[in-house]
Amino acid sequence: HFTLRHAATRPLAPVAMRRVHEFIHDNLSKPLRLAELSEIAGLSRGHFSRAFRLACGMSPHRYVVASRIEKALAMLVAGRPPIDAAHSAGFADQSHLTRRLKDVTGLTPGEVKRAGIATVGSWRLVM
Repeated sequence: HFTLRHAATRPLAPVAMRRVHEFIHDNLSKPLRLAELSEIAGLSRGHFSRAFRLACGMSPHRYVVASRIEKALAMLVAGRPPIDAAHSAGFADQSHLTRRLKDVTGLTPGEVKRAGIATVGSWRLVM
């Protein structure tokens, strides 16, 4: 009896991580697929996911969602309408943004916009 194990995974190389981060941030309003991100890094999807998690402390999907929330928060704090923030940040619609934002911050987009300040985990955006 034997088991197959993944080869030791190392964190994503800094150059590959920079390329992936730039691609994600340049394309937040578009659908982002794991296959596309792993291709940019030059790794298989499984290897990329493990290496990204080691380098970033979260899965690629979670990083994309966090980046979208961060962009939407910045837009809301700057006074942009929730529908614009939702579309620019890559959410399907305003209600999708509202659900994600409420899950993370406990606030609706309108509450964030009115307060002019947002705190999400380690993010703190002040207008």
